[in-house]
Amino acid sequence: MVKDLVTVIIPCYNGEVFLDRCFEGLLNQDYDKVQLIVVNDGSTDKSEEKILKYKDDIENKGWKFIYIYQENAGAAAAICSGLKVTNGEFLMLYDVDDILYDNNISTKVDAFSEDDEIG
Repeated sequence: MVKDLVTVIIPCYNGEVFLDRCFEGLLNQDYDKVQLIVVNDGSTDKSEEKILKYKDDIENKGWKFIYIYQENAGAAAAICSGLKVTNGEFLMLYDVDDILYDNNISTKVDAFSEDDEIG
């Protein structure tokens, strides 16, 4: 486990239409210690192409980018695949159709760091 590192796991099945907005939300984040794990759960659309299009942008932001492809097994199985390579002190699940404010990750880290009672 790496202190202050946030691991973000994104399970994706045929999320092509949402991925641009998903990655733009991530690229606008103001927190810089992030491990991003995207698990393609056997998508049959162009999700893989879109995901890999953002690899350089994510890495240029200073984040670690991990891409996993698996045969379709469902969202829970995709999350479990991501958990196997998780290194962060904090874990965040992010669906491809969610929208993030620019301070979403930093706000969560601040809240968890300030109060040991939060789990």
